[in-house]
Amino acid sequence: MSTSETPKSEAPSQTQTPTIPPEGSPCWVEIMSTDPPKLKSFYESLFPSWSFKNLVAGDARGNDVVHYEFAKPAGLSGGIVKLPEGCTPGEQPMGKGMTVYYFVVSIEEVCANSPSTLI
Repeated sequence: MSTSETPKSEAPSQTQTPTIPPEGSPCWVEIMSTDPPKLKSFYESLFPSWSFKNLVAGDARGNDVVHYEFAKPAGLSGGIVKLPEGCTPGEQPMGKGMTVYYFVVSIEEVCANSPSTLI
């Protein structure tokens, strides 16, 4: 590896500016796991184009998270989040499997223009 290459597991510089996706596009994909580092290894071998960062123990919400970014489209990233203690995979409080978040400039505007509320 040359000195200009960064290993996949290292986080980018704090000065890096994230790419903002077009409004209405997926911007974060959250995958729940009982073992985020193990699932990181699985996805890392399955999808070599995903760029992983090291595990962040205890983020702002107290979760253990392994962040990742997709090669394309630019700006789409996500996290493998540790399930809370005592929560089995079938009892996820925010749904089962994964949760996809969509980018909007104003949630109030989106709700005002929506014919009905689904949440």
